[in-house]
Amino acid sequence: MEIKKNPNVDAEKQRIPFVLLGLFFTAAFVFMAFSYRSGDGSTGNGADDGKTKDVEFEMNELDEPPPPEDTPPPPETPEVPPPPTDDVREVEKEDDQTKVSIAPPDVPPPPVTTAPPPPPAEEIFDVVEEEPTFPGGEDAMQAFIKKNVKYPDMSIQMGDQGKVYVRFVVEKDGSISNVSIARGVTAELDKEAMRVVKMMPNWAPGKQRGRAVRTNVVIPIVFKLG
Repeated sequence: MEIKKNPNVDAEKQRIPFVLLGLFFTAAFVFMAFSYRSGDGSTGNGADDGKTKDVEFEMNELDEPPPPEDTPPPPETPEVPPPPTDDVREVEKEDDQTKVSIAPPDVPPPPVTTAPPPPPAEEIFDVVEEEPTFPGGEDAMQAFIKKNVKYPDMSIQMGDQGKVYVRFVVEKDGSISNVSIARGVTAELDKEAMRVVKMMPNWAPGKQRGRAVRTNVVIPIVFKLG
């Protein structure tokens, strides 16, 4: 039986001499470098001082880093002046006032009291089944008017005369209200006619379907000079 050789083992054995040879050359190179440097230092006082100085000068140039270039100083940042203390105090005061101020409580408005609406006015009739009458009738009313009318002096001087129509309301109790002029003559005669009507006693009220109602009445009062 033939024993087979492992090619990896043969390669490993062949590589070792080369590694050792490389280490040898490396050590020799390092040794020669150190010897060269030590030789330069020993010949510093010999006749070839210029070369030594040149070598030292070049080594100094290589060893020492070049001087840094002059760089401009960084720009100075401007100092920001602090805010005035008065403003700060004012703001603090305002903030304090804002914090301290208390809103008044919401007070509901007082209830609005509305007066009850007035009762509807009763209807005033122009025509009724039973007309209102002066106590004693038409003749008694004419006698009352003649007795109480006073002819105004100015109307006599001016010669004013005529028939004044007076409107009024006979209430359910017979009293007279809402006296006005339906058709007048002069201001003096109209005023006198209204005064006489307001003096009248209560009338018998008008009736509609058997009950007393408010009724409109218009009567003429005649003013005539002798």
